[in-house]
Amino acid sequence: MSWGRSTKQARLELLNRPEFGGRRGRGEGIVAPYPLVGALLVVGIGLGVLHNRLHSAQRVDPILAGVSAALVPTQVGAVRLQNAALFSWDALFGGKRIKDENLRLQAEVARLTGENEALRSSASEVSRLQSALRFQQRTGKTSLSGEVIAWLPSASVDTITVARGLHDGVRSGTIVRTPFGLVGQVTESGLFSAQTLLLSDVSSEVGVLVRRGGKMQAVGVAQGTGRGQSLNLKYLRREDDVRKGDKVYSSGYGGVVPPDIPIGTIATVTEDKAHFLKTARISPAVPLPGDLREVYLLRPTPAEPASPLVDAPSAAPAARAVPQAPAR
Repeated sequence: MSWGRSTKQARLELLNRPEFGGRRGRGEGIVAPYPLVGALLVVGIGLGVLHNRLHSAQRVDPILAGVSAALVPTQVGAVRLQNAALFSWDALFGGKRIKDENLRLQAEVARLTGENEALRSSASEVSRLQSALRFQQRTGKTSLSGEVIAWLPSASVDTITVARGLHDGVRSGTIVRTPFGLVGQVTESGLFSAQTLLLSDVSSEVGVLVRRGGKMQAVGVAQGTGRGQSLNLKYLRREDDVRKGDKVYSSGYGGVVPPDIPIGTIATVTEDKAHFLKTARISPAVPLPGDLREVYLLRPTPAEPASPLVDAPSAAPAARAVPQAPAR
C-alpha cells in the first residue's frame, strides 16, 4: 500500500510540473491572450475606418494596394501552375476526349460546308432563272425556251439535244442561244426534240466583231476547237488593235446569225510566223456544253430562211480581202 501511494504521488508531482502544463506558483501562470486579441481588434477597426474614408474620397488604399501587389506574383504563379497541370492531364489522359471533340468538329465543318454549297447552288439557280425571265420578257415571241435533255460529245461532233421539235415549230437551221450568248444551230429536228450543233464544234464558224468600250476594233471569224473548249478567232489583220479582254459579238454579215449576240472574250492574241495575220483565242460567253440546262431557240422570220451555221467564210471576204504572203 505504501508503494502504491508513493507511485500515485509521483504521478501527481510529474503532472504538476510547468513543462507538462501543471499549475505554477504565484506569479508564474500563463499570460492570458485577451490583451493581444484586443490590440488586433483595435488595429482591424482602424484599418477598416481608414479604408472607408479613402474609398469615400476616391483614393487608393495604400495598405490594400501593397497587399495586392505582393499577392499578384503568387496568383500568377498559381494560375500558370494550374494551367500546366490541366494541360499535362489532358495530354496524358485526355486523348479520347480530344479525339471525340475533333471528330465532332469535323462533322460540324462538313455539315456547314454542305449547307454553304446548297446556298450557293440556290443562289446560282435564282440568278439563272432571273436572267432567263428578263431575256424572255425582252425577246417575247421571237424566242422559244427549251430544256437540254442530252449532250452528245464525240471526237468529231459537239451536239446537244433540246426538248423542242417540229411540233413546236423548230426547224433545221434555227439559231440557239442563252441570255449570255450564242450556243449553236439546229441541224436536225424531230417531232419533239432537236439536235443542235454547238459553236464549239470544229465545223462551226461564225462572223464576229471585236469591240472595246462599244467601239469596233476588228472583223474576223470565230471557229470551234471541239469539246466545249475555247474558240479560235481567224483572219485578223496585223494592224488590228485586238487586246486581251476585248468583247466579241456576232457580226450578222452572213445573214444566218443575228448581229450583236455575245460570243465571248479575247483571252490571248498571237501573230503568225509570216506577220501578215493575227490569231486570237476566245473564251466563250456560254459554258459549252456541260453547264447548259436551258436554251432559247430564235424563231426565224419569213424573210430569214434557215441556213447552215457557216456564214463566216462569206462574211470575212465580203468585209475585206485576206492578205496573201508574197511568192518567193
